[in-house]
Amino acid sequence: MSIRLIAFDLDGTLLRNDKTVSERTMKALQRAADHGIYLVPSTGRIFDAMPEVVRNMPFVRYAITVNGAAVYDAAEKRMLYEADLTREEAEAVFAYTKEFDAICGCYQKGVGWMEETEFEQLPAYAANAKILEMLKSVYHPMKNLQKEIFSQGSTIQKLIYFFQEIPERDRKLQETKERFPNLEISTSLPNNIEVNSAGANKGLGLKCLCDHLGLRLEECMAFGDGTNDLAILKTAGRGVAMANAAMEVLEAVPYRTLSNEEDGVAVEIERCLEEN
Repeated sequence: MSIRLIAFDLDGTLLRNDKTVSERTMKALQRAADHGIYLVPSTGRIFDAMPEVVRNMPFVRYAITVNGAAVYDAAEKRMLYEADLTREEAEAVFAYTKEFDAICGCYQKGVGWMEETEFEQLPAYAANAKILEMLKSVYHPMKNLQKEIFSQGSTIQKLIYFFQEIPERDRKLQETKERFPNLEISTSLPNNIEVNSAGANKGLGLKCLCDHLGLRLEECMAFGDGTNDLAILKTAGRGVAMANAAMEVLEAVPYRTLSNEEDGVAVEIERCLEEN
């Protein structure tokens, strides 16, 4: 069956480690667009936090953002789908994670927020310099975040925790999944935990977008590397794991391509176009 939509994660997938898009990948995306294929970023980021090089791609109209909590139509500047954490859910997570040796950020209404004192600690919790640069551009400091955040809205799109120690992150990841089995708990960076509502994962976001566009899931191809990509990789007709993907992803997804540093997305798109 011909592919009519290609969804791609950003960090660790489309983007190289320096957060750029290679010339080969850009050419492959343009070729796909010229063939009438929808090209859809599928990211844990809010739309405005996507790199300019992605936001400014002339062929990108739709985006699955915040791990599927928000499906956005950039041309009409409107949300096609939203699935936020309720205040009750968010407060339960805040209470459970208060002893975490981590700093916490949250997305609300397409804006990133972080407790002021924790924002100042970002250099110690960012996995590398490029991620630090990205996080500083995404989050805004707020005093008394856990109290004040709800004065701006009754729901939260996503909670994100950043750890210094990977083994500690791994332990807390499993504990959080067990404590909140009805929420979407995943990772997208080497040292984070992401908490979304049960109605928010990239697979559900893809289903929503396909319904909107009148496409079948079998006509979709998706790329990813993190556990927050598992749902969309399993939902799309052809889910492709990057060679640098988390082991849980590699074990769950039958199709693989090269790493993000080796133009893996471009290689598979080129193969797809030949098959089409």
